[in-house]
Amino acid sequence: MAEATPTQSTDDAGPDDAGKGDERLVHRGPIQRLLVRPEIGALIGAAGIWVFFWAATEVFGTAAGAANYLDVAVTLGIMSVAVAMLMIGGEFDLSSGAMTGATGILVILLVKETGEFGGAGLTLWIAIPLSFVLALGVGWFNGTMVERTSLPSFIVTLGTFFMLKGGKLGFSKLFTDKVIVEGLDQAHGYDFWRRIFASSWIRNDHVLDSRDTVYVVLVVIGVSLAILGLLEMTYTRARHQRPVGLVVALVGAGAALAGFVALLGTDGTGANTVFGLL
Repeated sequence: MAEATPTQSTDDAGPDDAGKGDERLVHRGPIQRLLVRPEIGALIGAAGIWVFFWAATEVFGTAAGAANYLDVAVTLGIMSVAVAMLMIGGEFDLSSGAMTGATGILVILLVKETGEFGGAGLTLWIAIPLSFVLALGVGWFNGTMVERTSLPSFIVTLGTFFMLKGGKLGFSKLFTDKVIVEGLDQAHGYDFWRRIFASSWIRNDHVLDSRDTVYVVLVVIGVSLAILGLLEMTYTRARHQRPVGLVVALVGAGAALAGFVALLGTDGTGANTVFGLL
């Protein structure tokens, strides 16, 4: 009578043993997962275009050149995230572009003084929240119409686009007698909201001080943590060994690098408390 050979139970098998039989269960690091994603082609193309213009022109790679396209990319980037999430869900919104101008015109018309143009005379503390309410209301209207009527979102939002476009032209011509609405800088609370939505930071020429040192330390620690996370996701963790020494070594190296930068910037360790801590 043949004896049954003992087999290893599935409970005792580790993740490495389970992945040997099926390649779908093999551990893949973040680099491998990134290369098989469909958007990696667009990322490589964008990087290639940036490198081309950086090599072909002298201004594109400078801070002034970056400020030119980043200033435009801010508003487009905010809208692209929302529209991309909508398209991932299988829908489309043509009224999003007209909504940006409609909210801006609404804010200016609400803060204009009551007079011959018939402004509301409100402050920006009230006008900006009201514009957000209008934007949410238009989005809710589009979504409700798509769900209730089963019409394609392209058709519904196309109608909303023409409504907003006509409303912008009509109300601006009615209240200001022209299609360009201006005068927001005279509204109450303009300085506060400008610091939030339109502030700019100019790096002046000065030696590294305490503020810059803290900034450098935070950047170095952030980069070190990102590298640690990449290593953690790339390599499988050992069953009985923990890379505590590697973590401490990288953090210490990052702190030492920040200390060197601060030391060379001030030519002394006693000039700042942060240097002594490093």
